[in-house]
Amino acid sequence: TPTVQAATCPAVQPAPAVIVQAAALPAVENHPTQTAHSGFYGFPHLPLTEVVINGETRGQQHYRGFAFDVPRTAAFGPFYLITRGSRVGVFETWQCTSPYVLGVSCSSFSRCKSLYDGLIRMLDVIDLGEAQWLP
Repeated sequence: TPTVQAATCPAVQPAPAVIVQAAALPAVENHPTQTAHSGFYGFPHLPLTEVVINGETRGQQHYRGFAFDVPRTAAFGPFYLITRGSRVGVFETWQCTSPYVLGVSCSSFSRCKSLYDGLIRMLDVIDLGEAQWLP
């Protein structure tokens, strides 16, 4: 009899839990705002670059060596977070999100309660090492 093998996503091993004593951190603006001299939302303490893809200018924040898309300041939502996809970041509306996850094997995305929620979750996913750009 023929053997059928299902396609699977690579297994992701959870990181072991580590308890650390948090040191006092310097005060840093950690709420997303319109970043200086740009038309994109993001964290003012993180670098932001503008990239042109297929003739469209997009904002990208950089955190721990990982770049992710951020929405324009004119964005109203609803917002979606893509943590694994052909583009990664926070996007406005399902129409802007779906091309980067539908048909992309092992993609991961969810709707966000707010822009702030999406951006904070993006940083958490990067901290956990679970954000990934997929082909």
